[in-house]
Amino acid sequence: MNTGPDAGGARPPFAEQQRVEPVGQVGGKARGRGGTVVNPGTPGERVLHSKGIYRLSPGDIVSGMTSGSGGYGPPWERDPAVVQADVKDGIVSLEGARRDYGVALDPETLRIWETETRAVSAAMAAASAS
Repeated sequence: MNTGPDAGGARPPFAEQQRVEPVGQVGGKARGRGGTVVNPGTPGERVLHSKGIYRLSPGDIVSGMTSGSGGYGPPWERDPAVVQADVKDGIVSLEGARRDYGVALDPETLRIWETETRAVSAAMAAASAS
């Protein structure tokens, strides 16, 4: 498909998995949906559907977000040291470590709070069993 200058500024969106989240496996969580947004964060922002061809104007910014994949295995069973490393690397937030993986970290030192981590992880496991 011609999406160059002679295409009149029309192009298809980039992302699939916009309606259905990729599912997790063996107890893993679903992953967020992908999407395509023109001029994100501006008054002219518009969300594009995955099927269609849309007209773009000079200067438009197109953001294509892929969905990734669902998780594998219960997140609270992940090694707390791996979650801690992800927090240190900026991949997972401090809040996300606790909310999504059941790992409680000291906000100052990022040291794992072992007792609290065991309690939060156990609560997550119990909630998923019910």
